[in-house]
Amino acid sequence: MESEKNVSEESAKSASPKRSSPTKKAPVDSISLTTPYAIVRTGGKQYVVTPGSKLYVERLTVEVGSSFELPEVLCVKRDANSEAAIGAPLVAGASVKAKVLAHERGDKVEIYKKKRRKGYTKSQGHRQEISHIQIESINT
Repeated sequence: MESEKNVSEESAKSASPKRSSPTKKAPVDSISLTTPYAIVRTGGKQYVVTPGSKLYVERLTVEVGSSFELPEVLCVKRDANSEAAIGAPLVAGASVKAKVLAHERGDKVEIYKKKRRKGYTKSQGHRQEISHIQIESINT
């Protein structure tokens, strides 16, 4: 009996965890106060970025492997001793340099509509086009 329990426990431990969705973002509280960071806006959304961080954004018209600049910088903190520069609405002269790692498609979102007692059902799906980018530097 005891050997059966050990075998089942080992198999439960070795089971591979599910892969997380590529559209999930890192939590904001994972950023240290001593590292430089910036808040940028792209695709109608705002992202907190640090040099070297990777994130998924709305599809960009940039080739894979090429670098580009994100000009819409809302806030910049240069180092631990400096104060954060907050723009109104943008920080003047600041930009973030990034590199496109891949163009992908996000998880499928399924839309299902139904009107009860009418025999009406409609099913539709959608996959958002996304770009995987890596932040190279924060320029102020």
